[in-house]
Amino acid sequence: MQWSGRRSLIACTGLALMVSVAYAVGRARAEIFIGLGSFAAVVLSVAAAFRPWPTERVAGTIVLGWVVLATLTEQFAWAAGTHGVLVAGAWLILPVVGGVVLPARGYWWSGLGCWAAAFAGIAATTYSVHSIYSGAGLVFVWRS
Repeated sequence: MQWSGRRSLIACTGLALMVSVAYAVGRARAEIFIGLGSFAAVVLSVAAAFRPWPTERVAGTIVLGWVVLATLTEQFAWAAGTHGVLVAGAWLILPVVGGVVLPARGYWWSGLGCWAAAFAGIAATTYSVHSIYSGAGLVFVWRS
């Protein structure tokens, strides 16, 4: 097996494990890990923005912009209904695709930033869907 094939296998396996853990975290309502995932996405994205490869710098900047925009709009906190879940799923396309493509091409810093962003988004969406009177965004939790 070639190294690029191994990287793709590692990226897909790691992403699948991350999705499983994110679902479990959201289902357990462990909101501290959602915030830590958001923080990790910011740190990894900033680190990627200072890497020597132009592709990784651009990818890191895009992931950082996604985290900032997703945090400002807090789409995941309102994902209790069908429409909210569809919107949250659409928001997760960028970090999930980046989490597969970037590590497979050798851009691990920005790829791991995508994993952390997807982790936070999936956990927040799961929290919001399974909580009738509360919801979680990337940096806050509301309860009624």
